[in-house]
Amino acid sequence: MSRILTALLAVSLLTGCGGSLGGLSRILFTGVSAADLDLKAVVEARCADLKSAPLGIVPEGVDVGGILPASLLGEEAPRWLLFLGAEMKKRCEDLELNSRIRFAGIPDEHGVIHVSDVDVDRR
Repeated sequence: MSRILTALLAVSLLTGCGGSLGGLSRILFTGVSAADLDLKAVVEARCADLKSAPLGIVPEGVDVGGILPASLLGEEAPRWLLFLGAEMKKRCEDLELNSRIRFAGIPDEHGVIHVSDVDVDRR
């Protein structure tokens, strides 16, 4: 009987059924998937306005920010770094070409990294 209750609770948490338990599951799973990664990269180009970003990279409804390609240390192909909001756009524009940066961010389903913090890596 306890296995059945455990299975029902797990299904309730995963599917969002069960009222407040469903809300708890969304908080728990959102918290796990939203952890910022601490990464290092080399800036490949100057910061560009979001209007020049390739289609599908910028979330709908976002019109202020910057985007730039950067090579993550240990990877060969550059990744898009997305800086949303006026403050993050300014920080993006302050980055110099070929500078090594250390940043925190969350990759989305397209591999674009939504940057939440960035600093020049002076090591």
